[in-house]
This record gives sequence, structure tokens and C-alpha cells, in this order.
Amino acid sequence: MKTFKISLEGFKQDRKRKIYRTIPAVVVAMAVVVGGHYTRKENEVNILPYMIPLISLALGVGIYIGLKKQKEMFDSYQLTIDDDVIIREQLNTPSVAIPSYAIKTIVKQKTGSFIVKSEKNVIIIPSQIEQYAEVEAMLNAIKPIQ
Repeated sequence: MKTFKISLEGFKQDRKRKIYRTIPAVVVAMAVVVGGHYTRKENEVNILPYMIPLISLALGVGIYIGLKKQKEMFDSYQLTIDDDVIIREQLNTPSVAIPSYAIKTIVKQKTGSFIVKSEKNVIIIPSQIEQYAEVEAMLNAIKPIQ
């Protein structure tokens, strides 16, 4: 039985990708606020100077808290590979165990991550797993990787 965790640098790579995915949503939200400013009537109070910093602060805090929670989950990822079973454990998620005989396919994604599928369960093994080559060899020994 061998246990693997995510490498220390793993979340840093993933965090950049998550931030780049968030930027378009932030731009759209700000465009909606600014667009609303131009539809106001002449005699209404201009709240734009107050809304932009408030929304920016709320988005910043939301992104910070979200990334902090995702880091906790990412750091808690634990994969155990045995001759008989593959087990994935992670904070705030149910543990998933797939017996070796029940594995239908093991697929390697373009990103380097693996997907282990059985009839009822799926385990996703991120490419940031430590000892990546050893994990790949152990998975290949259980079932040929596609």
C-alpha cells in the first residue's frame, strides 16, 4: 500500500489557472455596473464612485476566501493505491474506493491528470500529485492506461 499527496507547488499552478478563469467574470460584473450608470436619469444620485470600490472589495474578498478553501481541499487530497483497491480521500468530500477488479478504464488526460472509472465511481488524480511517474506505473500495472 502506498499513499500519495499533492506536491507543494501543485496548488500554485492551479491557483493561477483559477484566477485567469475568474477575470472574465469580474470584467463582466464591472461592465454591468458601469452600464447601469449610463441608464440612470438626470436627477438620480450618481452611486458609481461608491459601487466600483465596494464591488471590487467584495469580489477580492470572495476570491480570497474561495481560493483559501480550495487550497485546504487541495492540500488534503490523499490517494492510496494498493493491489486490491484505489482510495481517494479529501476534505469535505466523501471518500471514494474502487476495487481493482471493478476498474473499467484508466484514462490519461492531455493535462497529465488521470481518471479512474468504475461502473459507479470516478477518481480524478491531478497531474500535481507527488511521485507522478510512480503513480502512473502503479496505475498501469493495475490496468493499461488509455
